[in-house]
Amino acid sequence: MSIEGQKGQGVAIFVHNSLHGLVHLHQISNSIQAIWLTINGIVFSVPGRVVLGGLYINPVSNARFQNDIFELFSIAHTEVMEASTLSPHVLILGDVNAHLGQTGEPQTRQFKQLLVSFPRLSTPRLNQTHHSKLNTAGQCLLDLAASIPLIITTGRGKGDIGQATFFGYSNTTSPSRTEHVAMTAELYAQCQGIRTVQKVTKMDHKPLKLQFCTGDLKHIDMRLPTHMRKSNHEPKLVWKDQAAETCVNNLVSDYVEPIRLGNRRGKCGFSLRHTGPPH
Repeated sequence: MSIEGQKGQGVAIFVHNSLHGLVHLHQISNSIQAIWLTINGIVFSVPGRVVLGGLYINPVSNARFQNDIFELFSIAHTEVMEASTLSPHVLILGDVNAHLGQTGEPQTRQFKQLLVSFPRLSTPRLNQTHHSKLNTAGQCLLDLAASIPLIITTGRGKGDIGQATFFGYSNTTSPSRTEHVAMTAELYAQCQGIRTVQKVTKMDHKPLKLQFCTGDLKHIDMRLPTHMRKSNHEPKLVWKDQAAETCVNNLVSDYVEPIRLGNRRGKCGFSLRHTGPPH
């Protein structure tokens, strides 16, 4: 799927240097905007390995209709199913432009199995963006999660109260939740906290930070990168059409070419960090 030079397209996953050797590129999707990694389970305190997918699905627009959204999620569902054949531990995350409101997952046979361990999943999810109602992408995400099954963490506690992640650059923009995380049951049990990083001011989205407590990776640097330090006068990242060609050329040389040539140690990017046990 070619997205070269297009505004608001593409997925990147940034992996901290301290995870070198524990994270490997599995594949880049040819059909949707998605990157799949395999990660040593020690990072999440689970046996074996974890398959992580970073996804982006565009919103409905004049150029993209509801049927297109159904098709994109159908492909995403196929790729998640394939990921689940590699490992029982699957984690997907990204901006899929899904609004969930307080709607719960469909009560499929697979999802009902989760209720035994997590009975709270049967209650309405928390939602801090009350104007946001269930949309097509939201229903597709719920259906996908219920069929695997995955737990969508949005509004399911552990610090996630359904808070907004999209704020826009204009004061007239109504905040909404478009970023979501979904994971298999054992990963959810190991997840210690989910929150938005409020200090990020350069973008129109606030990233979500997930904390998994293991205590086995003491060498990992837990300091926040410098761009997350508070500043009242930080510049915002704004797309400039005149710089598009340079940007695309840099991405091709730094990301696409190393992967095409089989250099899986080439740069890749979506922040994955591990935090140690609480004191």
